[in-house]
Amino acid sequence: MKSGNLLIRYILRAFSGFSMLCIMAIPIALTSLSASAAEHSGSGGEMHEGGGGHGGGKGYRGGKSPENALSGEESESDKRGPHYTGERETGKPGVAGTKKGGDYGDLWVILRDPLTGEPIYTKWVDGEMVVTTPEEGFIQPLDKEGNPIPLNTEGEPTDPDAVVEVSFDRLNMGRSPSKVLDHAYDEAVSSIINSTTPITYDSAGRLVVTIDGEQKVIDSPLENLALYSAFLKDGGLTITNSSGEVVYSTSDPEVAASLLAAASSKEAAINIDSVMYLNENILHVPTDSLTDFTYSRSGTYAGVILTDANGNTLDALTVLNDLNGDIYADAGVSGFAQAADDARTIIEFVHNNPVFPADMLE
Repeated sequence: MKSGNLLIRYILRAFSGFSMLCIMAIPIALTSLSASAAEHSGSGGEMHEGGGGHGGGKGYRGGKSPENALSGEESESDKRGPHYTGERETGKPGVAGTKKGGDYGDLWVILRDPLTGEPIYTKWVDGEMVVTTPEEGFIQPLDKEGNPIPLNTEGEPTDPDAVVEVSFDRLNMGRSPSKVLDHAYDEAVSSIINSTTPITYDSAGRLVVTIDGEQKVIDSPLENLALYSAFLKDGGLTITNSSGEVVYSTSDPEVAASLLAAASSKEAAINIDSVMYLNENILHVPTDSLTDFTYSRSGTYAGVILTDANGNTLDALTVLNDLNGDIYADAGVSGFAQAADDARTIIEFVHNNPVFPADMLE
């Protein structure tokens, strides 16, 4: 982008406590991460009816109980808090604005390009924000309403308390030693290989396997995170058995979105910041493949039926429109984040509305 004064106008749109910002003809995705997050919990073998869409007829929840990153114990990374990033320092940044996305500003909710997820750099001139180049500008932090926080000439926010830091919650598992994710990946692959029926998907797009005659969802957050990481590294998933036969293969990025949803905390919204930080700062996987992503909520969840705790059937689109509001992005990294957050919302709904087999109610 060229430097210099640029006429800017803002369009404020509420979404998850934040707003969307548009700068002239430049589309900008602004999202925020929910403050609270609940852990995934597994309930083996419970099923939800679903038709079409992800579920293809039935939506299931269950399988293994969620694993913690280090053999059932809280991982050392989690104990260090949500801002621990290995070699990075922790705590609130002491230097607010850094050139080219340095070690501090990248932990904030910031102004980003909605398609690529890359930071948009700005400087403030006479109280007005001007979009500029990385060489001349600074990462632009946003407040909790999604508004740009004015910066001083050093790129520091004039109101440091307004800065919003991104919390990774359960996704902190990605900071575990590589052997932890490797083991989780092997466990997931073993379930896929040993499935006696072809892999299907539940109402949120999670993988469903058949083990010992019972259909189960791969719902372990750690296993899903390992599969998600492998998907982005390789551009898809291809699982072969010991004979070299392909038992499962996909390059559909919506599967990756569902894997991310299953890995995250059920009550922590997924947005462009959490996707970018997870991929670049924690998992160190490429995000380029997501820039061409397109998403249609109505297409993905058409015909998917959910069941609430009272046994009432509900259209998944109605549930999503009610709980997640209107779709705010349908392309690029922001569209991928929207797809992942919709899947997360379905997982949360299913978790909060268990359907018990008839024989358990007799």
